[in-house]
Amino acid sequence: MKKRLFNRYNGMLLCAFAVPAFIMLLHYFSMEVWPLGDSSVLVLDLNGQYVYYFEALRKIIREGSSLLYTWSRALGGEFMGIFAYYLASPLSLITVLFPDGYMTEALLTLFTLKTGLCGLTMAFYLSKNKRTDHFKTVAISTMYALCSYAIVQAHNTMWIDALIYLPLLTYAVEQLVNKRRIVMYILVLSLTLMSNYYIGYMVCIYTLLYFFYYCIAYSKNNENNFYYENAHFIKSFMRIGAATVIAAAMAAWVLYPAYYSLTFGKTTFSDPDFTPALKFSPLDMLSKLFFGSYDTVEPSGLPFIYCGTLMLMLLPVYFFSKKVNARKKIMGGLLILTFALSFMITTLDLVWHGFQAPNWLNYRYSFMLIFITLVFTHDVLADFELLDFRKTVISAGGVILLLFVVQKMGYAHLSTSAVIGTIASCAALIIALYLIKNGYILRSASLILCVIVCVEMFSSAILHTQDLDTDVVISSRDSYNGFLDRVKPSVEKIKNADDGFYRTEKTFHRKTNDNFALGINGLSNSTSTLNAAQIELLQKMGYSSKSHWSKYLGGTPVFDSILGVKYIMSEDGLDSSFYDYYDEDEINDILIYQNLYALPIAYGVSKDVLSISLEQRENPFLFANELVTAMLGEEETIELFKELEIKKTRMNNMSTSFVERHKKLYPLNAANDASITYTVTAETGDRVYMYIPTEYPRESDLTVNGLEQGKYLGNDTWRTMDLGRFDEGEEIEIKLTVGDEGKIYIRDIPEDYFYYLDSELYAEIMPRLKESASVITKHSAAKLSGKVKIKEGDTLLFTTIPYDEGWNVEIDGKKAKLIKTVDSLLAVEITEGDHTIDLVYRSDAVVRGRVFSAAGTVIFVAIVILDSINRRKRAKSYRNLVDINR
Repeated sequence: MKKRLFNRYNGMLLCAFAVPAFIMLLHYFSMEVWPLGDSSVLVLDLNGQYVYYFEALRKIIREGSSLLYTWSRALGGEFMGIFAYYLASPLSLITVLFPDGYMTEALLTLFTLKTGLCGLTMAFYLSKNKRTDHFKTVAISTMYALCSYAIVQAHNTMWIDALIYLPLLTYAVEQLVNKRRIVMYILVLSLTLMSNYYIGYMVCIYTLLYFFYYCIAYSKNNENNFYYENAHFIKSFMRIGAATVIAAAMAAWVLYPAYYSLTFGKTTFSDPDFTPALKFSPLDMLSKLFFGSYDTVEPSGLPFIYCGTLMLMLLPVYFFSKKVNARKKIMGGLLILTFALSFMITTLDLVWHGFQAPNWLNYRYSFMLIFITLVFTHDVLADFELLDFRKTVISAGGVILLLFVVQKMGYAHLSTSAVIGTIASCAALIIALYLIKNGYILRSASLILCVIVCVEMFSSAILHTQDLDTDVVISSRDSYNGFLDRVKPSVEKIKNADDGFYRTEKTFHRKTNDNFALGINGLSNSTSTLNAAQIELLQKMGYSSKSHWSKYLGGTPVFDSILGVKYIMSEDGLDSSFYDYYDEDEINDILIYQNLYALPIAYGVSKDVLSISLEQRENPFLFANELVTAMLGEEETIELFKELEIKKTRMNNMSTSFVERHKKLYPLNAANDASITYTVTAETGDRVYMYIPTEYPRESDLTVNGLEQGKYLGNDTWRTMDLGRFDEGEEIEIKLTVGDEGKIYIRDIPEDYFYYLDSELYAEIMPRLKESASVITKHSAAKLSGKVKIKEGDTLLFTTIPYDEGWNVEIDGKKAKLIKTVDSLLAVEITEGDHTIDLVYRSDAVVRGRVFSAAGTVIFVAIVILDSINRRKRAKSYRNLVDINR
């Protein structure tokens, strides 16, 4: 008999996994995901960032490389921060099992598996919380696994692990309070923190809230005090505090490097306003509880809290049920209210988000409210046969009435299909609940309820994904694989011909993180674990770089050479005066050029470079001149870039005002084009460049001598602009036409926007920088070895490695003191002559994290052993007591 019950229970858990997983997969296939079409799961940051990190992880594991450092992010940088935020989930290893070219399918498998696990852990918790008909439990578990948060945020796959662990952690909190068991709590919380520290932090807040809820709501008659312990609340609080510290220590191998990565700039990424303010009304939030209620993932979006019509119908019944004691109702209501207020009040919301305002995808903790409401719903459903059915009918009527009220308010996200779907679900659920209440067709009634829930959640998933596609566009499979298939042959040509250490870039992009998937070392990167100094350096050099990203656009021969960009792939060709034709992929129309003046990763320069700062720099051309001059130790400025005087400035239908150190240019008459035209005269036949400084990018249309040259001054397009070559004495007219945003901003500084690069002087000067160039003989992800011959006058080994105290540099076997140059790059002192150099990345944060984890694990193992001994003692005492009573 026991075996049969055991099998039924396991069968229920299997169904709780399989049903939502199958629905998730079916909903993606209905959206024509490959192989049924060319769609994919790639959307938003998964499309622009995460998919490339998964490619990097697969490459690292397959090649046995290091997780500590990568050269594929802008100039190079620590990788553990990226790993900790995006890849630390144990389930990420699934992507390694798939062959090249099938990353989108690996991610689809990952999403499906995580959906199933959400259902499984929810079913486990519900069955422990209150046993009932298995179909009821599967229904609620499916609602949890396929809630709007899980569907819309599925692409933020590193967040979904928290949904998996939340039911287990909740059960662990209850066990800790009730029976003083802390093993499960420590284990689950450590896994949560390891999988994603950001959502893990939010889960810690939830844990504290739930602890207070459970201690108070279940304190009547010692319901949560199995051993009738004195001072139970205080002791439980001390237990959960100590257990949390141990869990954090066990996760420190991820948390400590993650914290270190944040010190590079993420903690100062935004400057939020903590003044309390109401973000939206309660009615706005209620509108998101209904079927198909997708609004947007943009900053104006409301929380995703839909989890099924059944919850809307039964949650009020929970609070009006006489079977639920007043203490549980009050504490449950306060818990729900806490989440509602957290959504609505800016200050509370910022606390939840780690004191930083989220960039899109708001209310990242809303799944916790979904979990709580579904637990209460399950409590009602478990005892539904004993409840007053009239309350359910009244509640259903209230749901429909509320639906009509919020629809009357004109919410765009409550479409006709949402209204019809909600009403249809209410009607179908009322019938199923009536059958359950009156005992008709026995367990089949619960099965009918489960089927209705599954149909609703499947339909809702499709609507949410369709709306997500409309909102931000889901990318096709071919847009990803096709791009990589096109570029990889050129990358292989370069690597097969040159196995040295160098940087490679391209003038065309799919996304800023292409380099991770292509396996090349470059300048482009986008990540939330940003390096602010590195991004600022590239921006000051004139590259397209701001906020948390940089992209190889706006490169000039001078900075390309200084930063060691040796090979460049292009679709249109490059100036042969600076870049030699190297090879070509005729099939894919990609040209490969070699920069013969590209410098190595490390080379000797004058100590004068220590005087160069990024502060107050607005002009990349003057920056290049000053930097090269300092590197060579010259007293007189080497003018590689020479200014072209603006002969004439002409404005058409343009008005000017001044805003925070900027000239604001906007149309006098909005119905007509507004433009500003600069006229300069070419002094030589050299290449002409433009850079107009601004702190407020706004897109404009650029034309040069009447020829369209694309966009300028926008988010991506604000950079150094190559205007081309012109004959000596030729007049050049550069026109900027205000774009759709209706205005442009230009820094209110002297108008030295146009320069030409003196090609003869460039060819003379750049070889001088190579005179103390290093030769890298061995290289890997976290180690470089080589030799260098330093000429007289060069006393600094300058590198284009972003400054990071994790680097250990040895010159001739002796450790050298790290020096920060140009406010961002790594250097060490060096003497004239021949030297060996060794650079090893060995971050103290990683070492300390491992030490803390080892200590935490030892303590945890000791607790497990002691707990096992105590359990055996208690069991023996119980058996002895039974024998005595016999």
